[in-house]
Amino acid sequence: MSQSAPTYVGVSMKIDGKIWGRRPIWIDGEVTGTINCESEVLIGPTARVKATIHAATIKVNGQVEGELYASERMEVLPQGFIRGNLTNLPGCLVIHEGGVIEGGCLTASKVEVKNIMPETRPKLLGTTTTQSPQPA
Repeated sequence: MSQSAPTYVGVSMKIDGKIWGRRPIWIDGEVTGTINCESEVLIGPTARVKATIHAATIKVNGQVEGELYASERMEVLPQGFIRGNLTNLPGCLVIHEGGVIEGGCLTASKVEVKNIMPETRPKLLGTTTTQSPQPA
C-alpha cells in the first residue's frame, strides 16, 4: 500500500454510487457503482464489489464483479475472485495461487491505458471559487 493513509470502507459499510480518490482506497464492505482512484484500490477478503474500477494499482482479495482497468499493476490475491474483464499493461497482471478470474484479460499499451483512465476529478461538495473584489 502507498505511504499515504488509505480511505477505508469498513465491513459494515455499503456504498452505492461513485467513489473518487487520490489516496489508496481499502474496501472490506460492499460497493456498487464506480471506483476511480489515482493510487491503489485494495479489495479485502470480506469485500463484495460490483463496480467498474479504474486505478493505478488494483489488488483483489475478495469478490469483484465488473470491469477493472489498471494503469500500473493488477494482482489477484489467494482469496480473490473476479468475474469480469481486466485491462492492464503487458506483464503487470499477477494471479496468486488460489486467485480466480472468470472473464477476459486484455493487455494494452501505456497510451491505450491512459486513454481509458478518467481524466477529470469531480468538484468537492461545498467548495466554491471566490473572486477578489475589484476596485471601484
